[in-house]
Amino acid sequence: MTAGTGVLHSEYNHSDTDPVHFLQIWIVPEKDRLTPNYEQKHFDLGGGDNGLALIGSREGRNGSIVINQDVDLFAAKLKKSDSVTHQVATGRQIWLQIVRGAVTLNFVGLTEGDGAAILDEGKVKIEAIEESEILLFDMA
Repeated sequence: MTAGTGVLHSEYNHSDTDPVHFLQIWIVPEKDRLTPNYEQKHFDLGGGDNGLALIGSREGRNGSIVINQDVDLFAAKLKKSDSVTHQVATGRQIWLQIVRGAVTLNFVGLTEGDGAAILDEGKVKIEAIEESEILLFDMA
């Protein structure tokens, strides 16, 4: 969603019986007064480069949603003992959010709800301790 000149919205669980679990993530756009926009897509999180699926990017690369900022957003669903690596370009930083499960990030343990900032690393390795879902933000 691009708020543009302002936003009025709400999220709620449409089900009377099933619980809901979601994250609301705000990224400050590069420019002010953007045209309001909304995108909703389904992504196959079992594939992508090295298990990470690109789900958001500045230009909407490879069918990802458009993010009006210099950020690439990746997601992955990992089975126990699965691992993914991500090369970090010079001048970039990473935010890793653990949506579900438990992982190690360069051998440091993280669990559901944890987030970690990664600075000055050339590569990150994420290994699932149990079935897990992660979001990885690659930012300028």
